[in-house]
Amino acid sequence: MIMVDASKHQLELDEKKKKGLDKQLEFLLGRTERKEGMIGIKKHSNQALDIESERIWKLAQAKKVEIRANQATRGEKRVKLELDEKKKKALDKQLGFFLGQTERNCYWQQTFRLSAARIGHW
Repeated sequence: MIMVDASKHQLELDEKKKKGLDKQLEFLLGRTERKEGMIGIKKHSNQALDIESERIWKLAQAKKVEIRANQATRGEKRVKLELDEKKKKALDKQLGFFLGQTERNCYWQQTFRLSAARIGHW
């Protein structure tokens, strides 16, 4: 009878131990599921953040391209103005040359006419 009581007592202890382990297992499973859920939410929120970050990055890149285009346009305008200025200077120089030539020609024509008039050819 002592053996039966000891066996019965041992079975009760084993059953309590098993119930305790089952509770621990349920607790750990629940905790794991909650963690997985939080990880899923975090992944989803990270994906949303990644999408927003990518959108912001693309907007910044587009702004940089726009700024560079404006700078290039300003640079082209500046180069065009410099070329226009150089052309104007070259044309002014040519005009000065032609005016000088014309003045010299007129002077020589006048001188020639005066000389010819003195001599009596004109």
